[in-house]
Amino acid sequence: MEITLHKDIAAHLQDKNMIPNYPASGHGVICEAEDEILSYLYYSLNPYHPSTLYLRFAVLDKSIKPETVVDMYEKLKSTLPLSDIILEVHCRHGLYEKLIDEHGFEKFRETYELEVDITEMFSHFDGDEAGGEVTEKNFEMTGELLDISKKVYESVHQLIPLREMSLAGWEGLITDELDFKNSIVIYDETGKITAYMLMYENDEASVDVGYCYYADTEAKQSLISTFKDTLLHLLEKDFEQINLEVDTTDGYAYEFFKSIVADEQPVLVSYISRQPQV
Repeated sequence: MEITLHKDIAAHLQDKNMIPNYPASGHGVICEAEDEILSYLYYSLNPYHPSTLYLRFAVLDKSIKPETVVDMYEKLKSTLPLSDIILEVHCRHGLYEKLIDEHGFEKFRETYELEVDITEMFSHFDGDEAGGEVTEKNFEMTGELLDISKKVYESVHQLIPLREMSLAGWEGLITDELDFKNSIVIYDETGKITAYMLMYENDEASVDVGYCYYADTEAKQSLISTFKDTLLHLLEKDFEQINLEVDTTDGYAYEFFKSIVADEQPVLVSYISRQPQV
């Protein structure tokens, strides 16, 4: 078994007719035996959170051991930019425990992805009391909603900051495939936004739940009440399921759907290694 560092991992993989799942940024490490790639490691950047890099392991053979994972990382580490490093583990968690323990990675996020039948979703909220008075308006992406949604997003992503972005750029990001018919915004009696839930188009039978926010407990109850009405409307339109992607760093969405994800296993566990502050 040989572990080698490559200056252009994407080109090397292409020569082997292999394509990484994420855009590779420069150096990478190959673990191979008898000219067969058993595993490879590279890193990628998220254009919306550029201050942090993401380690990407691809394990193609069961012979890879935790010690091999550590050796691969140590081979790559000297080439990495000075940055916080995120390791996302989808499966075979035990394979990465040695790396996590020896290189100071700390768990900071669990991500849940569920496809929930709309009737089942409704039953989770059926006992909740109705909130206070809700000002009914057709959903519209206003300047106020853009501003508050950007601030809320930034507040729940302080560990991995959003890059500098204008409201116009933010609007382009969050309105891509936005379902204007089923998204929710709630105002108080003064016209101030107190809650919202953005829904996104998926297919003819399902919709995706995106960003959400509520100012306080009363606003949360109002959002629950309006969300239940939306679920009934979706059923009437022959939709069948709601798709959720919820993580533990987003307190608003996680608390809203906690009763649904509580008994589920995360599909992704994320760890971070922080650079020392100078």
